[in-house]
Amino acid sequence: MRRQEEETTINIKEDAAPTSCWAADITKDYKEYAASGSLAVAGGGRSLKCIFKWPHDLEKLLGEDIYREPQMVAIGPYHHGRPHLQPMERHKKNALFRILRLSGGLPVSIFVEPLKQVEQKLRDHYDELDPSWSSDSFIQMMLLDGCFLLDFLLALDKKVDAPLAESIRLQLLNTYGYAVFIRDIQLLENQIPGLVLDELINVGDWTGFRKPESGSKLSFRALHFLDLQRKSLLGNPPAPVKEQHRCGLLNLLGPRRRTQPKTFPSSSQQADKQSTSNMDFAVELLPKREKYVRSATKLRAAGVSFQKCPKDAGLLSVSFDRSWLRGVLHLPELVLDETTEGVFMNMVAFERMHPESGTQVTSFLSFMDALIDTADDVSFLGNEGIVKNNLGSDEAASKIFNKLGIHGMCNPFDEAQQKVQKYASPYMQEWWAHFKRTHFTSPWTVLSFIGALFFILITIVQTAYTVLPYYKRRG
Repeated sequence: MRRQEEETTINIKEDAAPTSCWAADITKDYKEYAASGSLAVAGGGRSLKCIFKWPHDLEKLLGEDIYREPQMVAIGPYHHGRPHLQPMERHKKNALFRILRLSGGLPVSIFVEPLKQVEQKLRDHYDELDPSWSSDSFIQMMLLDGCFLLDFLLALDKKVDAPLAESIRLQLLNTYGYAVFIRDIQLLENQIPGLVLDELINVGDWTGFRKPESGSKLSFRALHFLDLQRKSLLGNPPAPVKEQHRCGLLNLLGPRRRTQPKTFPSSSQQADKQSTSNMDFAVELLPKREKYVRSATKLRAAGVSFQKCPKDAGLLSVSFDRSWLRGVLHLPELVLDETTEGVFMNMVAFERMHPESGTQVTSFLSFMDALIDTADDVSFLGNEGIVKNNLGSDEAASKIFNKLGIHGMCNPFDEAQQKVQKYASPYMQEWWAHFKRTHFTSPWTVLSFIGALFFILITIVQTAYTVLPYYKRRG
């Protein structure tokens, strides 16, 4: 018997040793994580991981027609070297030549050295970087791609002489290829860190544009070009993400559960007090049906008016105002073209992989998906000047939102949603909206309603004068 106990004790000690090593490894990793400042996002692309490959779940969800691979130009290492993208490499060298010309004849090494100094930071921006990239090849790619984007963003070709003025932008402008090019440089996997552009701008005495200290817009405060475009859509600068608008369990649990410690009833109290079961807790986390807004045409039928926000308003400018006469939903103008779906897809994927940036674009698409169910909703919003559809059909526009809006799990537009839902839900509100559409749509209907109302009042007065003498005689 004692021998069996000793064997048992020995077995426990042998099993405990690997567990201790595992726990020690986790503790070491945690200390490194805490020392690095977590994944704090700061300007100039200083977060650790911000350039990702497409998440597998979104790939399956969106299907084979996903906007993932570039068709014209490779930016960064993920698609570098693909045969069909090689013709654009010549334009990258021409862009570098224009940068050198504008720098006053500085040697290439002046641009290379700053990139070498931050090489490890640049590598750390990539979530799945192939370790076989040599230092020289990696820096050369960063230099050429960075100059290529600077040439495109700053219109450098207008400041130099031919033959260096053959910019790719001038060749593609007003063509279908320009739309493909714009879509390519906004793909999730087709990016270089914004830190590259910051380093290039800070080099030398520039004659072509201002340095960041004098107000250059390219002292980015953006992680990369896709993030730059995303922030420009949200507004400049985008509104900060409030704590209750972040994804995760803390948002779903609500502020009360975040601030109050959980208390457990004693064994004597369990029979008297009802406790929340795991199933009740899970049900509470699920989104409630009444939270979501009806489609635009149904809201219109319930008396909601739609108004376009000012021209420069960002996607976060959604709001709802209510008066005793009407409720007005304010929405930003949205232009739809052949690049819209691809750009929005990649912004959704970026927010999915980099939650520190917030979920504003994903949430906006979820909100618009609630408003747009059919082509009639697109047509109605187009008549209001909110949606400018350049896709050829309202049906194609509705499919974009129906496809992308399914990812909206967290919503910074909850307040507007709740106000709209509260305004449009009551039965009397729908009756009043129907009444206004029936009797107040034109001056003639208003006059006819006033005439009918006047006739009813005259009838009531006449009846009163007829009945009152009878009761007076009996009195």
